[in-house]
Amino acid sequence: MSDTQALDCRGLQCPQPVMAARKALDAMPVGDLTVLVSLEVQVTNLVQLSRDAGWSADSESHGDHFSVTIHKSGPPAAQPDAAASPAEAQSIAGATFVFGSDALGSGDNDLGRLLIQLLLRTLADGDEVTRRLIFLNTGVNLCCEGSPILDALQALEAKGTEILACGTCLDYLGRVKAQRVGRVTNMHDIVGYLVSARPLISAL
Repeated sequence: MSDTQALDCRGLQCPQPVMAARKALDAMPVGDLTVLVSLEVQVTNLVQLSRDAGWSADSESHGDHFSVTIHKSGPPAAQPDAAASPAEAQSIAGATFVFGSDALGSGDNDLGRLLIQLLLRTLADGDEVTRRLIFLNTGVNLCCEGSPILDALQALEAKGTEILACGTCLDYLGRVKAQRVGRVTNMHDIVGYLVSARPLISAL
């Protein structure tokens, strides 16, 4: 008799539904997993997750939300070429991330702030511990009181990620007393971290 489970991910931002589904699927040998989500793009991501593993999936629209049922029929299929999936093949455990702003990408600032929150929450929810996060310019605001991502940064720090905020930037922006996570650093040390980082990832 196959197992059937349900997972309510309505209201969650990407990639949280996919991450939650992966954990649930890893814990069940075979069976059906029905995931409820709010956005159509999340349906696409869940269906792709199922296809990548070699399983089938069904989706339905329910007016204000969607459901995706993944039919896990056995262990996930092996990737035919690991080099074709660099995001899966490479570890982020030793990575140093540099954030030069409180937004990710250029264009719409509100979208950029949402994206950087999703990126940091994805790191916080992951199983691997990222080595170091460096915050420069307005990026230091993410380490300060009022930051919408402060809880995720505190969770990362508790897991062992080193979080560094530029002291010159905090002072220039008048946020020295508002810092709530990480430690203050200087440009001399930052240069050393950037030169030695393997890999170094700039969140532009």
